[in-house]
Amino acid sequence: MIGGRSWRKIAASNGSLVTGARKGIGVVYKRVDSNQVEIVKELRRLGMEVEHLHAVGKGCPDILVGYKGKNVLLEIKRDEKAKLTPDQVLWHHSWKGQVTVVSNVIDAIKAVKEVCRE
Repeated sequence: MIGGRSWRKIAASNGSLVTGARKGIGVVYKRVDSNQVEIVKELRRLGMEVEHLHAVGKGCPDILVGYKGKNVLLEIKRDEKAKLTPDQVLWHHSWKGQVTVVSNVIDAIKAVKEVCRE
C-alpha cells in the first residue's frame, strides 16, 4: 500500500493512470496515456478481449487485443503527434509480427478490424 492506495493503480496528477510493477526492492511505475482507458473500454464493449502490456516496459506495446481468433498489438499514444520512445522504436523495428500505433478509439477499432479482416 502506498498512502492508503494499492501499489498497482494510482491516479496521476494529469488524470492518467499509473500502474506499478515490483522490480527488485522498489516499485517501477509506468504512466498510461489518458486515452488508453477510453480505448480499452470501447474495444471491450465491442466484444474484444484486451490484455494490458504497458507494465512490461522495454518498448513493448501497451495492449494486446484478441478478436475473432486473431491477436493485435496496439501502441497507444496520447495524440497523433506523440513520438515513440527509443525503446519503442527498437521494439517495433525488431518485432517480426504486427504492431500498430493508435491515438484514438476510431483508429484502434479500425486497426483491429483490419488485422481481423472485418
